[in-house]
Amino acid sequence: MSDLVLLQGQPSERGEAMGRAQADMLKRTIEEFRKRCASGGLAAADLPDRARQLTTLVNSLVPEWIIEARAAAAGAGVPVATFLGMSSTPDVMHEQLGGPLGEGSTAFAAVGHTCLGARAVVHFNRDGRRTPQFALSRAASPGTLAYVGLSGGAELGVHAFVNESGLAGCWLAGPTVRDPGSGLRPQVVLRALAERSVNCQQALGYFAELQSRYGLYTPGDRGVTYLLADAAGEMIQIEARSLRFVQGVLREGVAAIANQFQLPDSPGGPQARDVARQRSLREHALSAPLDAVRAVACARLTEAPGDRGVCNEHTVAGFTAVLGSQGCPGWAVVSLGSPGCVQPVALFPGTGVPSPMLDGSAWSAAENIYAKFGAKGVPAARHEHVDRELAKALAPLGAGPVDEPARAALVDRCYKLLIDFMDDAQAP
Repeated sequence: MSDLVLLQGQPSERGEAMGRAQADMLKRTIEEFRKRCASGGLAAADLPDRARQLTTLVNSLVPEWIIEARAAAAGAGVPVATFLGMSSTPDVMHEQLGGPLGEGSTAFAAVGHTCLGARAVVHFNRDGRRTPQFALSRAASPGTLAYVGLSGGAELGVHAFVNESGLAGCWLAGPTVRDPGSGLRPQVVLRALAERSVNCQQALGYFAELQSRYGLYTPGDRGVTYLLADAAGEMIQIEARSLRFVQGVLREGVAAIANQFQLPDSPGGPQARDVARQRSLREHALSAPLDAVRAVACARLTEAPGDRGVCNEHTVAGFTAVLGSQGCPGWAVVSLGSPGCVQPVALFPGTGVPSPMLDGSAWSAAENIYAKFGAKGVPAARHEHVDRELAKALAPLGAGPVDEPARAALVDRCYKLLIDFMDDAQAP
């Protein structure tokens, strides 16, 4: 069985464990970050100031996050100011937000009869710079919930999550907004929701509180969309700028989002135009009852030249959360790397993740396959057998309760499928 890493104990213990596991990845990521900042005209002396600003802000929200971050930097042997500075990303890092496509990313939430064997499904394809992506599983602690998260580089927050109560969510960039903000980073807000909210309504109230107290940072002066769903079968879409947000609620059907605000009373006015990847995602999700395996197929959708597909040259990870199934209130299948070039691994809040999925080595292996096949990915015929095995492995989750040893065994089984697939993909 592969080693599963669960971040648990005191904040310093969690941080040190994470830093030691990610030391090599963090050193490479920080070196790339420094070069990018230097080429963009940002002096190294600015990073300590950014770290202090972030520390002051987060200390008023969740002080233990700063303790954890400092321990992670020490465990990895990297400067704490640079480590924290990367979670207060300067604008020079947001050049991909420019232009009509924005940063990209695509997500959907399906609720009600659309779902097969669950009350809700949330899927997120993350687009962005090709920086190392990783998955983490954090144990519960006093006042917080266990969760599985998707993150990248040296991030204090998460880009997608599912927690032990069956709440899942993700965030992605929206359109240009007129009131750019410098408050909490979107990924930090999402982590706060992951740790302290049990359902959509509680998350909505907590988001409103955080925005009113701190404001919301709008990366690259673009708005932010959050997509949340819970094990009761409710979905909430939040479209936000710095100090204002609106929400839409859905209890039946599918909501697919890309980089436009689309709610009727969106801040700055709705932008109802669907982009191609958004339409194809909605059509695929509605074409048959949706489960985790079909959601993975959504993650691999590409488009003709000239359009950006759900899976494209900027896609770096996929995250699908399944909520309200009989076997577990919330779990996820996670692809680190371009979804067409890897197989997803089932992960559970509080169970742990295979160490290569935390330390960046799974991402590096996926990048080797991406270099060979590109955004189109490994030919579908070479996915078919492994997809069938994945479906067999996940089947018990819809049949009844699955205890902790069985969950750990399932993670291991899925991870071995990933390794077998990678070995086959890299063969001549």
